[in-house]
Parts: sequence; structure tokens; C-alpha cells
Amino acid sequence: MDIRYINSVLITRLEQIDKKLYEEYILKFPYRTGIITHIDFEALVIEQMKCHMTREDVIKEYAKYGVTSRTLSRRISQMEKTNPYLYDIYRRYAMLNSNSSNRHIDSIELFSQISNLESKQVVLGERTDEREKELIELEKEYLELKSQGLNNKKTCEKLGMSFPVLYKKMLDLDRIRKEKKARDNREL
Repeated sequence: MDIRYINSVLITRLEQIDKKLYEEYILKFPYRTGIITHIDFEALVIEQMKCHMTREDVIKEYAKYGVTSRTLSRRISQMEKTNPYLYDIYRRYAMLNSNSSNRHIDSIELFSQISNLESKQVVLGERTDEREKELIELEKEYLELKSQGLNNKKTCEKLGMSFPVLYKKMLDLDRIRKEKKARDNREL
């Protein structure tokens, strides 16, 4: 049996036994989706270059949003395909700021190109916003199919997933809603 499932069951029981403790738990350990869609990494790279930040500074600044060194490296390497112009500027910026002897880059031209880049908003919202929208849409589809009189097996077939997967997604949605409610209660 999966340990995450056991923990999920125990946490659900905690909600039934001690609502205050459960609220503290979900505020301390919020739901996190594995995919970072709430950060515009191109805007992050532009901000890094315009503010003359090191890679470590960026990771420290955006760690609270789930940005790690590995994530940043992966997203920068993806920019080579999605935005080669920005990737080239970033590569030259990184070489200029590195401790290597490859400092034969024209820094005046580079900083001119950096200053011409358009700054954008880096943080686009909460980490769970997009996931919540996706799960709400799934819930609507599920309820619509159930209202047509389909059983769980047929409903899941129409949705293209197994019942355990659907159940886990509905638990995720429930957790996100409870966290929002707990945050709202705490703010009042």
C-alpha cells in the first residue's frame, strides 16, 4: 500500500477529530502541484539580467514559489528552443558573470540588448490556481455525466481515467478548497 495514501487517510481522520489542528496542518503543509505554471521563466531570466542577480540570488528569491536550481536549469535549456534570442543573451550574460576566462564578450552591446528587453510580471498567481481550474472543470464534467445516469465505471471511461485517479484528483480539489477556506478564516 502506498504511504501517501495512508497519510492521506490519517489526515482525513484528523479533520474529523480535531478541526483546528487539521487547519494548522493544511496551512503549514499546503497542497503543491508538481508542475510550475505560475512562474514566467522568461520574465524571471530577464529580471535576473536587468537586476544583475546571480543564479543563486534568483533561487533564494524565488524558492518560496518552488523554483529550485534544477528547475531553473531545465527551463533555461528549454528556452534554447522556445526563445533562442533570449537564450543567447542569457548565455552571454552567464559567461560574462562566470569566473572563467571567457570574458571576450562585448559587455556594452550585451547590456544594451538586456536594457531593450521588455520586463514582464514573473509571478503569475498562486501555485495551485491553474490546477484548481483544471480540477473544477473535471468535477463539472464528472457531475454532468453522473446526472445522465452513468455509473462510476462508465463515467470514468468517458473521462479517460480510472476511478482511483479520478478519486485522487477530487481529493486534491477538496484539499485546495479547504486550504483556501482556512487561509480566508485566518485572515479574518
